[in-house]
Amino acid sequence: MNPGDLVQRHSRTWLVGLVLSLILLRFVVIGLVAIEANWNSQRVDQGYYLQLGLNLHAPPTEPDTQTAGFATSMSAFGEVRGLVSDGARNPLYPLLISVFAERDWAYFTTAKLLNLLVSLAVLVIFWLFVRRQFGVGVALTATALLSINSQFIQHAAMSMCEPLLVLFFVLSWIFIVRGFCGWKAWAIAGLMAGLAYLTKGSASSLVLSFLIAVILVRGKGVLSDRHWLAFPLAFAVTVLPLWVYNTVHFGSPFYSFNYTHALWLDNWYQTQASKLAELPTMGSYLQSHSLSEIWAREWTGIGLTKSLFGYSLMPWGLESGFQRHYVTWAMLLLLGLVLVFRKRMWRFVLKHKKITVSGVILLVGTIAPLSWFLPISPNPRFFLPVLPIFILFVVLACRGLVNWFLDRVGEQRRQTGGAVSASACMVMIVVFAGLLIWPLRAVEANPYAVDRAKNAYTDQVLYWLASGVDRKTTVLFGTSHALPLWKYSDSFAFLTVPSDIATWDELLTYGRAHGVRYLIVDYETLLSRAPLLGQFFTIDQRQIEMTEMPPHSALAYVLDQLPANFLVFELLDVDPSAVQTDVRFDAAVHLAGYTLQDRSVQPGQTVRLTLYWRPEALLAKNATVFTQLLDSTSTLRGQRDSQPLRGALPTSVWRMGMLIADRYDIQVAADAPPGDYRVVCGMYTLDDMQRLQATDSDGALPDNQLLISELTVEPVEHTN
Repeated sequence: MNPGDLVQRHSRTWLVGLVLSLILLRFVVIGLVAIEANWNSQRVDQGYYLQLGLNLHAPPTEPDTQTAGFATSMSAFGEVRGLVSDGARNPLYPLLISVFAERDWAYFTTAKLLNLLVSLAVLVIFWLFVRRQFGVGVALTATALLSINSQFIQHAAMSMCEPLLVLFFVLSWIFIVRGFCGWKAWAIAGLMAGLAYLTKGSASSLVLSFLIAVILVRGKGVLSDRHWLAFPLAFAVTVLPLWVYNTVHFGSPFYSFNYTHALWLDNWYQTQASKLAELPTMGSYLQSHSLSEIWAREWTGIGLTKSLFGYSLMPWGLESGFQRHYVTWAMLLLLGLVLVFRKRMWRFVLKHKKITVSGVILLVGTIAPLSWFLPISPNPRFFLPVLPIFILFVVLACRGLVNWFLDRVGEQRRQTGGAVSASACMVMIVVFAGLLIWPLRAVEANPYAVDRAKNAYTDQVLYWLASGVDRKTTVLFGTSHALPLWKYSDSFAFLTVPSDIATWDELLTYGRAHGVRYLIVDYETLLSRAPLLGQFFTIDQRQIEMTEMPPHSALAYVLDQLPANFLVFELLDVDPSAVQTDVRFDAAVHLAGYTLQDRSVQPGQTVRLTLYWRPEALLAKNATVFTQLLDSTSTLRGQRDSQPLRGALPTSVWRMGMLIADRYDIQVAADAPPGDYRVVCGMYTLDDMQRLQATDSDGALPDNQLLISELTVEPVEHTN
């Protein structure tokens, strides 16, 4: 090789390296932008994966009766320590994130960053494989297209299993191809397929696709050459621990909620019904549906498969411009090209039989079954595992068209191929350098700080609730993705508001049967349960306005003020522990009852008091509630004053029929001496500091205040 050729070769290598670096760097930058945009940890299935990671991180314990059903319930959310799988999601990704699992926003952020690294590894591995098989030009183009794919970027920024699934899916395909030249690679392919299955159950299609591909490529030689058995054997050994676990916990090694029930639903809301034992199976579905209904669903699914697969191919930032008819025109164009270039295409298939046959079988084996499931859960992420394969085939087809064109224009133009390749690299450098500059401006310095700041608002709801309830209190919430349930699953057992409950009385009955104490209402919950909740609430610009007080409940928390983003109700029929009173303030506000959590405290500790207010008339001015802790000499030793619900529900917005559960935490003074104390409460107007007149059935109360209870302040115990 002469010096000129050597310099040209090195220049080309540096040029290719620069293009690849820009492609990968831009992907990382866009991924960081997507990570910051994906601040809602309950979006799609992220919260479930985070919860499984926490379950695996905590030492196993015997689940209590409240959480024992969470392993198989899609309408429940809670902590079951040591849980490997919930029956719907396989354990490999939760196992990875369990290493750093904690009930903090840093856990969510780190899980997303891990997926970004996994997706980056997919791009590098894809580049290496395609370059070896088809050259630098095809490898750069295919890698660039995958790196700007909207679904690939979106899921690289989520705490879900998809990037890991794509990684093992691509690796399995690579080693399936290599196995035709050396059977030991098939054992590695089986291992990769097993890891893909441990990531997500849909990867089981890899086994059947492999067998079909081997038969098509080897033909009758399969009968004499048994080396192909290395794949299924390696697969079985890899997934054996999960099969054993499923057998013990679910009664079948191949159990999957999705295959057992989800495939046979009429709509996804059925998973949130009150009687989950009655979920449909294949047998019950076939018995309850006619052939025309079955075909109608399949035909709908075929249409969804076409449109969603087309949507999954859209580049980042262009998804909003997607139109379904684009897919139809693209399919017609593809069909025309196949007919025109059928001979050329067939020669390519024969030349690259192992890659094309295995790739096409994997595409068909993954996409075809989706037509039945997509009417229930229409999500483009299901196409992610085969996107790299499809993108490669598209690039190869485009290269074939370019080569055909060069063949037509003559030998002189074909000799310019090297110059064209260099020019293409320069164009890609300019394009990706430009595309890199734009998203850099949107990247925040610290994704951990971004997640913490953006979730601080909604975090208030469950933080407030967790600070005042016993561990594993049962809460009804959703269907909604607005609150970080995984972060508080050690404090609460969350149940979804059942989709088949139509009346408030039925909801109260369900609540009593399941020990529910609180109900959280937000925009998504009201939207999904409008027939049940619409009689009490309306939506005002995505906020909740209460039109009528739900019976047998008390409003316990309001985020901001009415109309509010979140309302928390205490279901009183579940825990009727309040001491009833007949005290009224200014003959307008009835103190219907109260609860006092502790009767014995120490200096520095907190006394928790909940007052149940019921308005009977409108007050002329806003009233402030005072709660005080007085010693035997009436010296003030603790106080908490506030307008009701921490100022979120002033008396000026109270309405007839309301019942408000108003909680106060009174801190005992650090220098409070031991002895007997009194807890008193009342109301006053802030502008003139005048107390509202307090009366009961016997007349006016002394000092216009109610003696709630007596309690004892114990001396602080000092330990050596």
